[in-house]
Amino acid sequence: MEKLVEDELRPYRDESGGRDKFVTSGQNVLLEPTTAQTVALALHELVTNAAKYGALSTPPGRVQLAWDIRPDSIVLRWLEKGGPAVEPPARNGFGTRVISAIIEGQLGGAAAFDWQREGLRCTISIPMEANAGRAGAPRQ
Repeated sequence: MEKLVEDELRPYRDESGGRDKFVTSGQNVLLEPTTAQTVALALHELVTNAAKYGALSTPPGRVQLAWDIRPDSIVLRWLEKGGPAVEPPARNGFGTRVISAIIEGQLGGAAAFDWQREGLRCTISIPMEANAGRAGAPRQ
């Protein structure tokens, strides 16, 4: 999971001002190839949309990404802050539909989107049976 997160976020990191645009945390977990591919696509959609319309579209914008390994699931939490004021969309856009479809359809999980004024909050839950990986040591 750590490598996948790093690979997906790398093109959007901006450490030139001494502050990374991302804060990530979570236990490392080995993902099965299908699960890894699906999570990578979901993260790609989230980070692309944040760069176009959300927190990453402004200099002070930041994203927190955390994941927890639970007995029955892997839960990812995406939280944007410091971007333009957010209004809930009138309808789900392409990225939201893609994330929901792949997480729910391919992994049997759930994706929830909460458009708070200060930024998007997205929670993705993946059933552990969709991934035969195992939790590793806590991230330092």
